[in-house]
Amino acid sequence: MRAGSWGMALLLSAGSAWAAKPLWTRTVSPEAGPKAMGLGGGSVVVVTWDNAVVALDAAKGTQRWKAASPAPDDVQATGLAVVDDTVGVLWTGKAEVEGRDAASGAVRWTAPLEAPGTSLADCPGYQLMVATARGTGPDGQKTLMAVGLGPDGAPRWRAPVPGDLVGAGGGYVFAEQRSGVGRLKSNLVAVRCSDGASFALPAGPKRHVDFLDAEDGKVVTAHFDSGGGSGPLCITVIEKGVQGCMDAADLGARPGWVIQGATKRGPLLLVSTGHIEAYNLNDTPDSKVLLYDLGAEKPRALSEPMTASMGVVDAGQQWVAAFGTTGADDTLSLLDEYSLETKAKVALKKAPRVLAADAERAYVGSYDGAVTAVKLVAPGREATPRAKVAVAASAQVAAVAAPGLGWAATRVIDAHPKTGRTSGQKAPGTVAGLAFLGNDRLVAGGNDDRVRVFSVADGGRLYQSKGLGKDVDGLEGCADGTFAARIYGGAVQVFRAQGATWKPGAKVKHDGGWMFGLSGDCGVVVADDFGGTFTYYDAKSGRSLLNFDSQGRMDRRGLRARGGKLLVQQGPALALHDVGETREGSPALETKGVALEAEGGALVQAWPAGDGVLLEYCGTAACTVVLGERRVTFDTTGGVWSASVPSMIDLSPDGRWLVWGRDGLDLQLVDLQGGGRQSLGVVPRTMSATPTARFSPDGKTLAVAMQPEPWQVTLYRRGE
Repeated sequence: MRAGSWGMALLLSAGSAWAAKPLWTRTVSPEAGPKAMGLGGGSVVVVTWDNAVVALDAAKGTQRWKAASPAPDDVQATGLAVVDDTVGVLWTGKAEVEGRDAASGAVRWTAPLEAPGTSLADCPGYQLMVATARGTGPDGQKTLMAVGLGPDGAPRWRAPVPGDLVGAGGGYVFAEQRSGVGRLKSNLVAVRCSDGASFALPAGPKRHVDFLDAEDGKVVTAHFDSGGGSGPLCITVIEKGVQGCMDAADLGARPGWVIQGATKRGPLLLVSTGHIEAYNLNDTPDSKVLLYDLGAEKPRALSEPMTASMGVVDAGQQWVAAFGTTGADDTLSLLDEYSLETKAKVALKKAPRVLAADAERAYVGSYDGAVTAVKLVAPGREATPRAKVAVAASAQVAAVAAPGLGWAATRVIDAHPKTGRTSGQKAPGTVAGLAFLGNDRLVAGGNDDRVRVFSVADGGRLYQSKGLGKDVDGLEGCADGTFAARIYGGAVQVFRAQGATWKPGAKVKHDGGWMFGLSGDCGVVVADDFGGTFTYYDAKSGRSLLNFDSQGRMDRRGLRARGGKLLVQQGPALALHDVGETREGSPALETKGVALEAEGGALVQAWPAGDGVLLEYCGTAACTVVLGERRVTFDTTGGVWSASVPSMIDLSPDGRWLVWGRDGLDLQLVDLQGGGRQSLGVVPRTMSATPTARFSPDGKTLAVAMQPEPWQVTLYRRGE
């Protein structure tokens, strides 16, 4: 169809669509809708908003089985892969994949992983699912590994990958390479399902990339720069690295459209578009599905106007499209495979979130937590037989003995109730802040808005505060028992020891930044705001004593007041401030020789350490900690969030021991004298907190928050 005949196609489309009734609708999830969907063994399997796995009978919509998540409120979603009649489930925080019967939900097998898994995907065309988890690489070092699991749960191959799996198709799964900016990706690596071989895709025309589809040895990707806008779409021959790209306008998209998804079938490319503006501000149904002929290199058809929110699914002689957003009609549509004429349309109550189709029906999960099935109007796509995968030599894990540095867990303290309430939602209780008050007392705070003081010797609780109104997300303490609690939203509450108890003192209200600390004598509180200003407050009265601007791109979470000193970025350099020196115009102590870009990454953390400074540089695959002449590098592939966010670090007062952790990675103890390391395991992130660990003033005790459970604290000591 020529571009000039699109208007006729739209006229026909508008006149021939018919309203269809759902075959069935079933509510499976709290509002916010299912997160993932798979088909197999006569079941529609979804991951609910609270991370449970629910299987429905594909023909009737009745519930066949449900498996509740052990961590319903965790940030990371439950992983799902469906291979024939086996459902693979990767539970948050668990170092295993479950293989369940699609019809009954019975656990057929459990495949152990070396660490808690981070992602899971079906390998289309093969009897294989692929999981990622931190593990032992070919060189014996820990990194992120992909493991191909057969229908019996046994590993078929293992291969290092740069990041979590973000898509699958055409006999490959695709792993992300992080860009260092949030969850954005700078590139993709294809992993071949048959043997685990890896192929890095060539750099695209823009800074960031998203996976769209893969088929016939080719992968379709969308490319863009930060800030959005309409970017090119590229098709790459995976194993040859040959890449061809088209601008959105070449596809037939008009200015103001962005690519929401794409589906490739031979020479046909279906592109789903959406407009650039926020849908809650502009709900005009002016986005469309485009059919592009790759052989003829020209647009072939254009759908009726819609408001796009996701990609299109190939269902044989029709395409399944689901659209909708705030203020707009929410629908599932069946489009003719060549003309894109709307053959049938089903109204949904809420916007679609996940979509799938088999040979008979289309299925959509919507924001209201419902799954709806619709009968196809033409023959659908029949499932193709899957090929077996042979066991490769790389499937075996080399036995590597973990070094022991003599640190052992001596006590677990229940430092928080098992449940808390954060942002108005009930969630697992979490300990977000820790501080030692000398060597024999420990203060903890978290998402029930209180602080508690415990005895290090026996774990007994010595004090509990009244509610502070918001989550306690940070603590600093002194040997005399004085401590300060940072309260979410922009306040610091000081507590002072009075005999055998503690009394609230001054409350500092500031503009809610990410950094705060205390002077060496606990007389001064320092806090920052998001505008780039640091303010010193008198800890007794809460009165402002001094403020100064400190502009820079370093994340304020990478700054700490330590030993009464504070290191901040001012312009192109770092300056060392004496927190106890609070006179107006007091000069900063000079710090020289600190590069803002070095060690394979950018500076994300800097704070005083004895007579020197501790620095951390992070790139997309590793972080390096620099302390004088000593450098310690940590592999961060598979970690959570952005390279620009600092790691959790504490240093023993004598400078010998370093504890390092990053969301999703092992918490590690490092002997800076001998060079050995000891893993303390992964401390899972929750909605309320990330891992925290602190050394006692004498360096003999290490407290780790959220271990083994989010509401607990584990104390480690080293045998002498």
